[in-house]
Amino acid sequence: MQKEVYKRHINNYSNHWWFQARKKIIETVIKKNILKKNISILDFGSGSGVNVNMLSKYGHVNIYEPHLVTRNYLRKKFNSKKYSVIKKYTKKKFDLILLADVLEHIKNDKIEIFNAYTKLKKKGYLIISVPAFQHLYTDYDKKIGHYRRYSKKDFS
Repeated sequence: MQKEVYKRHINNYSNHWWFQARKKIIETVIKKNILKKNISILDFGSGSGVNVNMLSKYGHVNIYEPHLVTRNYLRKKFNSKKYSVIKKYTKKKFDLILLADVLEHIKNDKIEIFNAYTKLKKKGYLIISVPAFQHLYTDYDKKIGHYRRYSKKDFS
């Protein structure tokens, strides 16, 4: 993703309806499916960290963001025992892995999904959100680093 897109994301996520609505949907899914407390969580591709505080209600959040400037921002913002900003995958396994609008930025998305599954604990959860409908793919998608959009059939 381009530098100005990261900056815009950081500056706007707390008030933007899209990020806030998606966060509520993710939390609803978690509340309905994850019944135990203090789970280990990986927020993979955290971006500005819009979901981190919500996720921390359920356990310790490991924050992974490959973009160095954004990772440093996250390190400063989420500096407590509730969070860990990590540079790369560890050998650790997680109860929950969240990829919120991340896969479309990864060239080989199938490998990344497989890698995520290998990092799940037995009976762990993988929550993924992606942009829909390849026919809506535009130059804007390219500008923000998307390789594709998804249909339900393609995603399955």
